[in-house]
Amino acid sequence: MNRFTGFWQSLSERASRFYQARSLSLTFIGENGKLILQAIFTLFSIAIGIWFFNHQKTELTEINHLLVDADWRMVLLGLSLTAAYVVTQGWMYVASFSTFGHKLPLLLGIQLFLKRNFISVFLPAGGVSSLAFFTSDIESRGVNKVHIHFASTIYGFVGILSVVLVAIPIFAYALSDGSVGSGEWVGLASVFLLLAMLYSLYRSFLQKGALYRFTIRHFPSLEEVMTELEDAKPD
Repeated sequence: MNRFTGFWQSLSERASRFYQARSLSLTFIGENGKLILQAIFTLFSIAIGIWFFNHQKTELTEINHLLVDADWRMVLLGLSLTAAYVVTQGWMYVASFSTFGHKLPLLLGIQLFLKRNFISVFLPAGGVSSLAFFTSDIESRGVNKVHIHFASTIYGFVGILSVVLVAIPIFAYALSDGSVGSGEWVGLASVFLLLAMLYSLYRSFLQKGALYRFTIRHFPSLEEVMTELEDAKPD
C-alpha cells in the first residue's frame, strides 16, 4: 500500500513539474513570439541568400564581366535613375502617412520601402503581403497600427494606379503599332478590374454598405477595428 501511494505521489509530482515547465514555455513563447518570428525569418533569409549565391555563380561572374565592359556613363545614369526611383518611393510613403496628419521623415520612408521591397522577393504576393511588415519604427513615433496599415494600403493602391497610368500610353502606342495580342488585353483588363474592386471595397466600408454589413454580421469581433478604420479616414 505504501509503495502504491509513493508511486502515485511520484507520478503526481512529475506531472506537476511537466505542466509547470509547459506553462513557462508557453509564457515565454507568448511574450517573445515576435522576436522568435523575426529570428526565424532572419535565418530563412540567410539560407535563401546562401542558396542564391551558390546556384547563381555563373550569372554573377558574367555580370562582373559585363560591368567591366560597360559604358560607365550609362552605368552612372542607371544608378542615378535607381536612386531617384528609391527617393520617389520614400516620398510616396511620406505622402501616404501625411493623409492622416503624420509627418514621416523621408529617410524613414526610404528605409521602409527598401526593407519591404527586399522581403517581397521571398513572400507570396510579396508586393501586397510585404506591406504588413516593419511597422515598429513607425509605431515608435506614436502612429497606431490602424493608421500604419491604412497608409500602407494607400501606398499600394497608388503604386498600382501609377503603373496603369504609365502603361496606358505604352499600350496605346503598341496598339497603333499592331503588336498588341490577346494576352496584353487580358492583362490590362485585369488591372482595371482589380482597381475597380479595390475602390468598390473601400467605398463599401466607408459608407457601411453591403460588404460592411456582411463582414460585421459574420465576424462581430471586427466591428471595433472597422470603427477605428472609419475614424482613420484620410483628410
